[in-house]
Amino acid sequence: MTNQIHQLHREVETLHIELAASTERYDQQVRKYSERKLKTKEKLHKARQEKRKSAMFVRCQSTADVYLFIQVFLVCFHFRELFNQEKNKLKNEVAKLKEELTLLKAMFVKETEWKLQLEENYKRAMQEKRDLLAQ
Repeated sequence: MTNQIHQLHREVETLHIELAASTERYDQQVRKYSERKLKTKEKLHKARQEKRKSAMFVRCQSTADVYLFIQVFLVCFHFRELFNQEKNKLKNEVAKLKEELTLLKAMFVKETEWKLQLEENYKRAMQEKRDLLAQ
């Protein structure tokens, strides 16, 4: 019985460590997502500024200015696609980590319930033993 209690204590400690590790991974992914989001927003902002600058040249209707406008437009479109891809990828990772965290929390709660029940059974068995020895 005491071996089981010690084993459950070790399992609870292991679950604590796993919970802390997965929480840390989740926090890292959220930070990475925020950093990537900020960088992508900066790139989009720069591309929009370039687009506005080139829009002034489009009025001239020269071939070079039109070519520049098309290039800036394609760059903006490409950055938008990249941003959306990164955003979707990170959303999926965050959802996966949230599910993993929820699962670990449920496992931890269940292990804690088992531990309490085992301790209660141990106390009851010890009380019965004392009662039998007292007779």
